[in-house]
Amino acid sequence: MKLTPPSNSYRQAKRKADVAREDFRHSVETARDRLAPRRLKADAALKLRQTVFAARHAATAKARAHPFLLMGLLSGIVGFIFRGPVMALCRTAGVSLNKTVQKAWQARKHSGDD
Repeated sequence: MKLTPPSNSYRQAKRKADVAREDFRHSVETARDRLAPRRLKADAALKLRQTVFAARHAATAKARAHPFLLMGLLSGIVGFIFRGPVMALCRTAGVSLNKTVQKAWQARKHSGDD
């Protein structure tokens, strides 16, 4: 039995199959690289940095567009944070003022100017 050389159509089909096999291997390697934990972590970190930068940029633009609104908001936040010490200071000042007024009233009452 004599072997005959492969036909042209067989050679072309074999070449197409080899090319398709190499494309598939390349696709698998690309997917494997893309789904590697280190790559996923780097992509997530990059996305987070971009999101934070965009939010900071948008907040800066809004603050520049509405400066009085920003100052009102910041003063409200500072007042909320320091409400305890401010209230204690006001109570102390109120008690001191009350004592001073009472002393002045008593002094006027006892001075005989009425």
